[in-house]
Amino acid sequence: RRVHGGISGREGLQAARAADYSIAQFRFIVRLLLVPGAWDHRRIATLILYSFHKNVALYLVQFWFALYNGFSGQTIFERWTISLYNVLFTSLPIVVHALLDQEISAEMSLRYPALYWVSQRGEFFNTRVFWQWMSSAVYSSFLFFFVVTMATRSCASFSGRVIGQWEQGVMIYTAVVITVNLKLALRVHNHTALHLLSFGASVLGWYLYIGVYSTFTFAPETYGIVADLFGSASFWIVTLFVPIVVLFNDVLFAYCSRTFFPSPTHIVQEVDAVARTTRRVIGRFQPAVEIAKLLKTLPLRRHNLDKPPGSEHDDSLSTTDDEEAAAAAGNSPDAVGIAIISPPSSMTPAAAAAAAAGGTTPAAGVGFLTETATPVHLESESDDAPVPFPMSKTTRASGESVAVPR
Repeated sequence: RRVHGGISGREGLQAARAADYSIAQFRFIVRLLLVPGAWDHRRIATLILYSFHKNVALYLVQFWFALYNGFSGQTIFERWTISLYNVLFTSLPIVVHALLDQEISAEMSLRYPALYWVSQRGEFFNTRVFWQWMSSAVYSSFLFFFVVTMATRSCASFSGRVIGQWEQGVMIYTAVVITVNLKLALRVHNHTALHLLSFGASVLGWYLYIGVYSTFTFAPETYGIVADLFGSASFWIVTLFVPIVVLFNDVLFAYCSRTFFPSPTHIVQEVDAVARTTRRVIGRFQPAVEIAKLLKTLPLRRHNLDKPPGSEHDDSLSTTDDEEAAAAAGNSPDAVGIAIISPPSSMTPAAAAAAAAGGTTPAAGVGFLTETATPVHLESESDDAPVPFPMSKTTRASGESVAVPR
């Protein structure tokens, strides 16, 4: 089927009204083809293929059962259970998938337009792909019937009775519902809350349905069957083991294709995943970065450096007699802070050691700074442009003058 697009221009709206998609300007056709066009092609292809697959996987079980009953026409599933298969238990996930699935994000689709060739060549829907899905459905139905039949041959229900035809049918039906939903989940590229809700509602809806339906007497095939099956360990083991066996080939094929034979679409998907993870990590630390930038611009404030009782006297964190006299005279400094004083880059290690032995402290250390009222404007070392933040002269405890930002 061809999809028609119309442009609403000065010549009228006839083409836009008759088209499947309407755009305001011709340049919008690029995004229309590369983003929703590619998405819809993949979604529709998966919808058609999955619809055939899930029905063949269930109803072909009746053929394998016919080999046991001599083609008498006897069914292994209860009549209402078969009718609700496509209505309640497998319909919601594929609808959500066909509406919301995105194989590649819109940003990556526009950045790598060559990926649209996959849709043009019809790699998502062709004869080869169709028969791959059908062969997978036949293989799945074969495992559904014979694995459950062999596993329950010598098993008993919770009440001690031998598992019969209808118990076996409920076990097979449960394995089919779980497997076909998980197979579609493996095809989903962006798992959203609606995807998870649809899968959970389909599987849990089946358990709820059979639990309630088995209490009605007008359904003699399944009446009281849940009390025996749900209390039996073999039921839970079989219904959880069979989906793993059936989907093992799908998981193995997906792993080998992505690891050893990656397509351009797989590579772009990995690039997109790494980019989203990087943005998520940066966004998580963004508040801390903003706080650090804010603290860097704040002026120095007075700190109370109260020492605990009994601690030793530290000259580097105490004021000098001159500063105490200035404070008593009313000329208290505006701010007090701690700064890291680095030694001159031209000083050799031997000179630094000699200076340290002589009582001076040329190495980097903690100094007690007092801010004076007279600001000092420093010039940049690289050019004559002034430093872009105000500087003020401060005095270290040893009497050395340094400059710190306000």
